[in-house]
Amino acid sequence: MDEIVNTLTIAIQHLDDKTVQANYAALLAVLRLKLPSDHTLLVAISSLEKLPTSLARKTVLQEELEACRLLRSAPLIQCSFHR
Repeated sequence: MDEIVNTLTIAIQHLDDKTVQANYAALLAVLRLKLPSDHTLLVAISSLEKLPTSLARKTVLQEELEACRLLRSAPLIQCSFHR
């Protein structure tokens, strides 16, 4: 899960890059299809977007990723970040 947190953090910090922005948007679209809009994982991602340098927010995202059974398989991440 550390790789996912790092990937999301890097993506958030580089959203000015059109390719990163497109891949990040694709990942969020998949998550939004699979999860309710108020899911704690989506809230954690949104929180990290607001302050991507926060270690506390990265920790919360890490905890939410570990708790989310949806992300136990790599294909979800691969479909968004490895086109």
